[in-house]
Amino acid sequence: MLPNLILILAIMTTPPESGKNAEEGKRNAKKAGQIESLKNLNIKRPEKSQISWEKKIELCRRWGLKTKYCKCRKINTPEYSGIRRNAVVRFQKSFGRIKQIERRMKKSAWLPKISGEWSRFNDVDRELSSESGPYGWDQAIGVRQSWKVKIEWDPGLLIFDPKEINLLNEKRRHALQLESTLERVRRNFFDWKYRLLMFMRHPSLRKHFELEELEQMLNLYTGNRFSTMLRCYE
Repeated sequence: MLPNLILILAIMTTPPESGKNAEEGKRNAKKAGQIESLKNLNIKRPEKSQISWEKKIELCRRWGLKTKYCKCRKINTPEYSGIRRNAVVRFQKSFGRIKQIERRMKKSAWLPKISGEWSRFNDVDRELSSESGPYGWDQAIGVRQSWKVKIEWDPGLLIFDPKEINLLNEKRRHALQLESTLERVRRNFFDWKYRLLMFMRHPSLRKHFELEELEQMLNLYTGNRFSTMLRCYE
């Protein structure tokens, strides 16, 4: 009697899982069939770059813009080292070269200082003469001229020239001005590069004119070399 009771309790406690597994299998098969059917349709979403390009074309047509930022699908940006080199060349041409001035000053120390003087005065010569009567005087008037040439050379200038102090101050001012110029070039270049990426992804009229302004500023620092370094891919 006891074994029969244990068998009945075991049958009553086991849940009917076979029915649930069959239903889940049908659902998974249905989902797999739907996914396979979607793949067979070969539906592709438009890429973000294509959407941005279409928006940019529409923006430029609406406002009549015909710049490189509207025509080019991609703009190859130059390296900062090339921009910096052109900025240094432009700065040297605009404000002179300190090294050339220093070499000229050292060469001038070998040259002597030459000065000249010229003078002219009237010469009056008087003498007592008996022919002119009692206590008579004879007077002779002439003109005298004198020339004087003076040559001086200080060998101490070969060791130290007091003008070097002014040259050192000029070199310090020149270096600070160049450093400030290169700092502005660096900030404007990377600002232009960032705004170019933002314009290509999310074009707007404001971003377009900001790019134009930054490009002209970089052309000012590089002698119009920045625009020629940009490569456009349509």
